[in-house]
Amino acid sequence: MNPLPARVCLLLSFVFYWPAPVRTQGCTNSNPVVEGQCANISGLDCADFYPRSYFPNNITVSLEDGVERLNSYQLFFSRESCSEYLGIFLCLAMLPVCEMEGGSPLVRMPCRTFCEQVFSDCSPVIDSIGGAQFDSLCVLVDCNRYPDTQCVSLNDDIVQDAVQGTAPTPTTPGNPPQPSPNPNASETCPPADRTFFSDDSKQFALGWIAFWSVLCFLSTVITLLTFLLDPSRFQYPWRPVIYLALAFNVHSIGYFLALMFGRRLTTCPRGEFVQTSVSWHWGHTPCIIVFGLLFYTMIAAFLWWLVLTFCWFLASVFKWSSESIGHFAPFYHAVAWVVPLLMTITLVAARVVSADELTATCFIVRDENTPSFLALLIGLILPLIFILVVGVVFLFVGFFSVLRIRTFMRHGGKRKESVILEKLMIRIGVFVAVYIIPATVVISCFIYELSSRPRWKTLSDTAVTCPDCESPNTAVFMVRIFMFLLIGVMTGVWIWSRKTLNSWRSLPSRLREKLCVNAGAPPSNPRVPNSMYMESVESSA
Repeated sequence: MNPLPARVCLLLSFVFYWPAPVRTQGCTNSNPVVEGQCANISGLDCADFYPRSYFPNNITVSLEDGVERLNSYQLFFSRESCSEYLGIFLCLAMLPVCEMEGGSPLVRMPCRTFCEQVFSDCSPVIDSIGGAQFDSLCVLVDCNRYPDTQCVSLNDDIVQDAVQGTAPTPTTPGNPPQPSPNPNASETCPPADRTFFSDDSKQFALGWIAFWSVLCFLSTVITLLTFLLDPSRFQYPWRPVIYLALAFNVHSIGYFLALMFGRRLTTCPRGEFVQTSVSWHWGHTPCIIVFGLLFYTMIAAFLWWLVLTFCWFLASVFKWSSESIGHFAPFYHAVAWVVPLLMTITLVAARVVSADELTATCFIVRDENTPSFLALLIGLILPLIFILVVGVVFLFVGFFSVLRIRTFMRHGGKRKESVILEKLMIRIGVFVAVYIIPATVVISCFIYELSSRPRWKTLSDTAVTCPDCESPNTAVFMVRIFMFLLIGVMTGVWIWSRKTLNSWRSLPSRLREKLCVNAGAPPSNPRVPNSMYMESVESSA
């Protein structure tokens, strides 16, 4: 029988199968790309002998690319068995071993002598189809591209296990790597070499977030509903408290969405852990939504607190009336709502958003690179410090002004007004302490992450090579979440008064009145807008 038709069919089947995305490269002796990272290859046959590979490398640029090229070569060699080392060699060439050594990835490709042995075994098969034209990636025909040191040799345990055990069978063409059985397993995403928190810590963090988010949501809902019952009670300079509660309400909703999406959908779309400089695609939509809600509302909450202190400053120092302060309400809204939106869009466009491994959310997270450092410092910490410092200045200047007014009233015989002012000062003092102290702690926690992140070691490092090395303090992150949500919970303190209780008690009668009153009848108890400073003070008490 003439073997020529069989060879032609074999060649044609190989050529037509070759995937379109594969790019023809020259036989260059390029080195592995430095800017890459280890990635889990679970689901592939190659993972039977080593768990992680490195991408990009000098042959493949991603896991999908490696699988595609591996399929192409194995399709041909599955027709002809030429070497017992061929299967593991192709794995190591397309998906080089990635191991952690001293906190840095160590990439090991096949040794040059390993390549020469496989090429020697398979050269008759290669020659049988007319030469080495098929090897456009120079995986076999250019063994000089492989190193002589820090590589996988024929005597390596990986190779011996593959030869003596069950060698990896060719991957079925078009069959992508399968996900791990547990999609929420932390060992697959992020990879083990990038995991800093234990599964117990992650589970506790989710419960902690859920508990305080629910409390924050309920407290702010009560505040907002109380405002809707009687909006005229909350005139400027106290109106910003309502918008502050609204910001915290939406912030808690951001955590609810993160819990609803789940860890894998938010932080690991398509099995890739979201990191700085990621190329956005539709799979990142949950991550971007969660980040947008959390970051936007955090900045908006700080700005509405700044607006509150500024209004307090105008009322106490310059004796502005509620109407005068409220005249600039459009300006307050523009600053407090638009500025955070612009900051959020800028950070997303700059691709400095990362997945938070502990909380299963997306935020500004410090990585090893400079963009994440600058984003956390310039995009978050410095703006929060500036807002807090300016707000504290407004508060204390206004507070001392109120003290002078109180002294003047007592000497002028206005005891009733003095008592009302004293109550107001107590409430202001409580609110100042409730906000300033937690806000300071929140900023301090971000500074801790900014400064200590380069010294952290992964769980694998601390468990094996460096048990005494520094690891992230989970308590710091739990305190940060608690302190910020506590501010939202305590916004209800401002409305805890007898007037609030009366507003809720009178709700049934007011509803009946609205249902039964004549459409043309005037309201039974019209409220007169406050125009004087002390009237504004009394109405808020």
